[in-house]
Amino acid sequence: MRHPKLGSASGEARIFQARPFTLARHRSLVLVALAATALSFAPTARAQEALSIRPTVFIGGDDVDRGAFTTAAHLGVTGRTPELLPGLTLEAELSLLLLPSTAPHDASLTLADNSSYLRLHWKPASWSAREGLSFTVLPLHADRLYLGYEFPLADTLEVFGNSPVTGAELRLVRDRWYAFASVKSEMVENRQDHETHRAYTAFAGGGGDLFSALRIEVEGTHADYSVNPEPQVLGQSVGAWGAAARVTYHHGSPIGPMTDYQQYRRDPAVWENLLRPEVYDDGLSASIAGEVLVLDQYGLASPDGSGATRSLPALGYAFDGRIKWKRTRFYLRAQARSISLIQSDAPGFPPFYAFSDDEHPSAEYGLLLAADHAFETTHLTPGLQAGVRRPAFVSPPASTFGLGANRTVVVTESNRFEIRADGQAAVPVYFAKLTLRWDLARFSAIGEAFYDHDSNRTTFAYDVVGASKPMWDDPSTFGFDVLVQARF
Repeated sequence: MRHPKLGSASGEARIFQARPFTLARHRSLVLVALAATALSFAPTARAQEALSIRPTVFIGGDDVDRGAFTTAAHLGVTGRTPELLPGLTLEAELSLLLLPSTAPHDASLTLADNSSYLRLHWKPASWSAREGLSFTVLPLHADRLYLGYEFPLADTLEVFGNSPVTGAELRLVRDRWYAFASVKSEMVENRQDHETHRAYTAFAGGGGDLFSALRIEVEGTHADYSVNPEPQVLGQSVGAWGAAARVTYHHGSPIGPMTDYQQYRRDPAVWENLLRPEVYDDGLSASIAGEVLVLDQYGLASPDGSGATRSLPALGYAFDGRIKWKRTRFYLRAQARSISLIQSDAPGFPPFYAFSDDEHPSAEYGLLLAADHAFETTHLTPGLQAGVRRPAFVSPPASTFGLGANRTVVVTESNRFEIRADGQAAVPVYFAKLTLRWDLARFSAIGEAFYDHDSNRTTFAYDVVGASKPMWDDPSTFGFDVLVQARF
């Protein structure tokens, strides 16, 4: 069992918020590109081992009737050298996104880094192929370093600046255990003295096999969010302590993730992990995992305006079950997330504030069932998913959002809300999805068509007296995602 982050070689939401590329500012990325190109001429390594090129195109839309389509192109290039010294190799991963402008009548394109990295790997001759000591540097964007294991429960713990996010990780992998330590940092503005300083987020953890089929993993983190910008607590340090743990039972051959771009779109490695073809055999494989993630953000302003600060705890947990029998896969995923976990990158709710004493936050709960079958002759894998989600919601004081009395804020994603028109508790959201994969030797394509029924959806409109109020919106939406990748 491989660790899902930097242990693996290698959308919308967080991926499509990557920082733009400019030659003068991001010279390091040019070096990564040159290194990857140079590795393709390695004279003693076979071509398929020395260089891998994976262009991917994407188009999708959450609402085909009213929403705009999202398009992107991703280029992944992995280059590996032969041994530089006994047991020492170098790997370069170039991961770039080409994004069109979202402004009307603007045909410009933005080139953005997607956590490219350089890695030195050392393996003594007596160790097995999967073992080794590696040091990885992410010079421009370090979203591959995050707290947690499976998306969307995993949290990236962003820092708040506009400069490149530099990261590094040291990882030791042995046959039955692994350990790592990593850090990412960014220049941020201190809103008290208007000077910039470097903020850090540090991670450490590891895991091991208690038995051949049972693995336990733990990790912890501390994030520095600089100082609170709110006037009544200006200058107070804001940060977070967090921890995550996972217990996994696995039997048989590996089982890949379900075909679900919406679930994994925040993961920078989605372009590799989701489009990697599944390996089937005639046996039975099973994987059961339970994950817990806890977070405590400190230095948030008290909403009563007293000038005091509070901490804001957050909790999430998930169960992930997978079964593969011959060429059929079954999935079950259940999870819960507190509002404070969904809003952890803000941080707080509203940003840099803790909850007030008279708020009644309620967590998000979700259940998802999925199945697909791979046909050997046509290489097609159709699938079906269905699920239900009760969104997180809170009833804040009227002054918090200027909503007036009898309002409920439904939190759909970080900093994305619905304001219920009747002020009642959030109701469940039902969804279904049809998926289709086509996997050939050097080609993979994924198509998803999904339907959501969300009776919490509202829109703001003017009433007869000219006041803007939330009005009920159509609860039904249809969307799609298409990803096509070639591998050279």
